[in-house]
Amino acid sequence: MINQEWKIKTRAHTCFVTGQPFVENEPFYTALFEDGGDEDGFIRRDYSVAAWKQERAQLQPFSHWRSLYEPPSTEPARREVVEKEGAESLLRRLIDEDSPLTENTRFILALMLERKKTLKETDSRSLGSARLRIYEHSKTGEVFIIRDPQLKLDQLESIQREVSDMLASRTAPPAPPEAGQPAEAENTPSETPPSETPPEAA
Repeated sequence: MINQEWKIKTRAHTCFVTGQPFVENEPFYTALFEDGGDEDGFIRRDYSVAAWKQERAQLQPFSHWRSLYEPPSTEPARREVVEKEGAESLLRRLIDEDSPLTENTRFILALMLERKKTLKETDSRSLGSARLRIYEHSKTGEVFIIRDPQLKLDQLESIQREVSDMLASRTAPPAPPEAGQPAEAENTPSETPPSETPPEAA
């Protein structure tokens, strides 16, 4: 688990210092700060370039990086490849549940989404004995903080297979009936019920 429960936080649409709205493709800085008073253990702040330069000397962020601002899309989300969509939704659910039993799975899902360029790693930091990898969603700017479990090669391969099986079971179509097991018959009457004999021709 990460220090305290971490909920995914998306980018702000205005500068933390000036309150001025960001415009499309404008460079800006994101900073994460440790805050014991915050229920998630971290707070996120977004700064314009000018405000960041002005404030940087007195700031002590846990992590920071530079991005380009993208406004929220007004178009309906396009359905992605099933595996990609399943991996992202599964990662979000596991982060929300925040069970220590799923840390390995979350790490593998983050790697899968990084390969698909859905997530990009912006930084990595140590917090006590934990190594945290910080990812940003390439479209929404949301921040995902994932603990690196420092898996060995044999563990990595095993968990990758488990995650692939998990995703397959979530997206697989219904299995066809087994051989010898007829599909369930529709409850429709036949034109000529077997118990009746057609009348003889006159």
